[in-house]
Amino acid sequence: IKMHNQRRFFNEDEKWYLNLINETLNLVKQKDIIIEINYRGIYKQRCTEFYPSYTILKMMKNKKIRICISSDAHQPFENGLLHPEALEFAKSAGYKETYCLNNAISI
Repeated sequence: IKMHNQRRFFNEDEKWYLNLINETLNLVKQKDIIIEINYRGIYKQRCTEFYPSYTILKMMKNKKIRICISSDAHQPFENGLLHPEALEFAKSAGYKETYCLNNAISI
């Protein structure tokens, strides 16, 4: 949605969308699912922001939803391209750790 929408179909700050995100995050928390911060759209120049957005990331943090960080690499050279920036993005929302498989890694 993030990469292909780009505000063409709707604004991610619209109430109906945030309500759906909130419902989804409640299920994510209930099932103890880890959500990925993905940055493929940025380095492929299809999007200017990480997914999920900062607004959604803050909602996740408030619900204490765990995160992992992924380049979503399709080629070896793409692996880790914006990893430091993604770590800073996570920190800016209040995260202090990410998960890799089932282990916490301090950031």
